[in-house]
Amino acid sequence: MPIATLLLQASDIRDSTHWYWRLHDANGAFLADHTVALDPTDWRYEALLDLSGYLDRRVAPDKRQAEETRLLAELGAWIGEQVLGPIAPALVAQAPVTVRVQILDDTPAAAGLCYLPLELAYTGGKPLAVQEVSLVFEVGKPAPVRLQPVGDRLRVLAVFSLPTGASALNLRQERYRLKTLLRELAAARGWAIDLRVLQYGVTRAALGSLLAEGDGWDVVHFSGHGLAATLVLEQADG
Repeated sequence: MPIATLLLQASDIRDSTHWYWRLHDANGAFLADHTVALDPTDWRYEALLDLSGYLDRRVAPDKRQAEETRLLAELGAWIGEQVLGPIAPALVAQAPVTVRVQILDDTPAAAGLCYLPLELAYTGGKPLAVQEVSLVFEVGKPAPVRLQPVGDRLRVLAVFSLPTGASALNLRQERYRLKTLLRELAAARGWAIDLRVLQYGVTRAALGSLLAEGDGWDVVHFSGHGLAATLVLEQADG
């Protein structure tokens, strides 16, 4: 089944509790809209802005799994009703779908919308994340993009960054699974795939050099630590 693409635009952003959603299909036809007005005193608003921190503060370690499950379900139902409203069922009705979430204003409050866990929103008793709805965020009015077709081979750059002193990640297993997936795609679809892996010494200089190499890359896969809109790379000494 082909994957549809929808455009969800956020505009009239007054602050982190008030904005307007408008949903269009790929041809610009109107599908749904919703005016957001959140209560900043609601515990679910606090969880919306810092979900990981909220769970750390509010969930007892000996009841972590049960309490997290309950809180996430309550938060997801609230996001579906208050944050997305009729947008949520309209997205699922088009699934499988990729949703370009376009934040039209270029302000700190607008940029903050990119970090809301909208994929947790419940509709039809389940979160969007398990109903084949994928969200891709864009801030500001995008410049025109001219797509370049893939050449005679799909070029994939896989970056695995684990600086010294950072918490452990199972990069070896992830690297193995990525290679296995690409081999299966190549065999099943007859694709020629060029995979390059950068795992040690993932510095700005090393990554920058590889990104600019030759014809560029069709896919860049990054695995490592990060912050909001930030990737964590290594120093020259690790």
